[in-house]
Amino acid sequence: MTKARVQFDLTPERLEELDRLMAVCGFETRKELFNNALSFFEAAVDEVQRGNDIAAVNMDEKTYSRLVLPALVRVAQVAKRDHAAAE
Repeated sequence: MTKARVQFDLTPERLEELDRLMAVCGFETRKELFNNALSFFEAAVDEVQRGNDIAAVNMDEKTYSRLVLPALVRVAQVAKRDHAAAE
């Protein structure tokens, strides 16, 4: 398997946020953070393609907050268009 190197240019503030997330999650490397973030995003895309929303649910208060990201909105639009075209 061939590996590729990916490089990001981040502001110092954004880098501090990544390091904070690493500490909160117990990650030892930025690669581990990136792989987990990518896995989460892939799962979100899969769910949206199935017509599901992604949400944070508070079971005690019986409330939810829908996650709205521009990329997921686009995925939902394409999925709806593809579904309508298939009918």
